[in-house]
Amino acid sequence: LVLFLEHRFFVPASAKSALQTLAQFHQPKYCTNLPGSDPCIYDVGFHYGFASKAYLERGYRVLAVETNPELLGRGHSSLAEYVFRDRLRLVGIGIHENSDQALPFYINKNDAWSSFDVKWGCRDDSGAPAEMVSPKWCSKIMVRTTSCADLFERFGSPVYLRVSLENKEWACLDSMRRMQRSLMPDFVSVSNADRPFLDLLRELGYNRFKIVDMWYEQSKTSEELVELGTSVSDWGPSVLHMRRDANWRTYREIVD
Repeated sequence: LVLFLEHRFFVPASAKSALQTLAQFHQPKYCTNLPGSDPCIYDVGFHYGFASKAYLERGYRVLAVETNPELLGRGHSSLAEYVFRDRLRLVGIGIHENSDQALPFYINKNDAWSSFDVKWGCRDDSGAPAEMVSPKWCSKIMVRTTSCADLFERFGSPVYLRVSLENKEWACLDSMRRMQRSLMPDFVSVSNADRPFLDLLRELGYNRFKIVDMWYEQSKTSEELVELGTSVSDWGPSVLHMRRDANWRTYREIVD
């Protein structure tokens, strides 16, 4: 049984790579979907763990990635039961274009805005891009990095990949270009996606799409979402396209 209570993945003292460090704790691959096992989901951008908790309550196993050590600690506390039963693996590492680097990460007072990019991570209340580190709005820590492709190599392939990062969603998906098609998750969702994301996902082999109004869903209570036939834990076949229906759209239908 593995309990990550010391946030070991933040700037290891030794020169050993972050993924080698992770390997000591994760054998065999956690997200190998064996016959009879519960499906595994990647929650890349754990934050407060609302999505992970919803998936866990539906019976999925979850591998969650969080860069902010404070949020990682909260997750270990609030979801301790799932960690104890090995239904949830919390991995403290930063998602970046390249693995095995130690890079500055900027934690914003609004922790949802934290980012490797200082312009995003050090924004003030206006939301305007920042030009420099301001102690009033952000603090800097050093973290180790991994790419999403290397994350898959280490932990196995999930049935669903949820990516919600602050300006690093592209880095995650772009690294997947070097993966075999057979290792791709069945479903992927990405926050704040635009036409280039659609093109990249099609390049990765995805050919059916839905657009989800995340701001609308975030404004609703759980009870209201149930009345609408959706919830925070919906993904893949059950999620609604623009609050209309659950039908998939082709690339051309989305673009037009």
